[in-house]
Amino acid sequence: MAPSRPVRRHCAARHEAASCSCYRSKRFFAGARAMMSIGEASRLSGVGVETIRFYERTGVTPPAPRTVAGRRLYNDAAVARLRLIKGCRAFGFSLREAAALSDAAPCPEVAALAQTRLAALRARIAQMQALERQLRALVEGCAPERAACPALEGIAQAQR
Repeated sequence: MAPSRPVRRHCAARHEAASCSCYRSKRFFAGARAMMSIGEASRLSGVGVETIRFYERTGVTPPAPRTVAGRRLYNDAAVARLRLIKGCRAFGFSLREAAALSDAAPCPEVAALAQTRLAALRARIAQMQALERQLRALVEGCAPERAACPALEGIAQAQR
């Protein structure tokens, strides 16, 4: 693999002083991305534009810097934070928990939140399994030759 090098080679000596315009441009840095619009941040993170605005309004993410025209600007770190929040939400964490986790929480705090989430998930699974057993019993109690279905009575009684 060839070593990485600046896009423009004509002024490599001036780059150390950062006096060249191509040094300051996003083209010089092969891996770095310049500030991007909310649409680009949305595309890269998989989080909707309105959701990003909501996160900013509610304090889940810090306010984005803005252009003179008032447009939000995002960098790679902001996109990474949005991806992390989206991942936390997929695991069932609340927005408040996701925001806390995205603030570079220490490992014991992350483990405690994850343990709480795991306990809640296990309780929900147990609840759903009990519901499945009840529903299976109702289905097995249905007889095609009957006009009135006893399963409907069973559902009504389960709601008491």
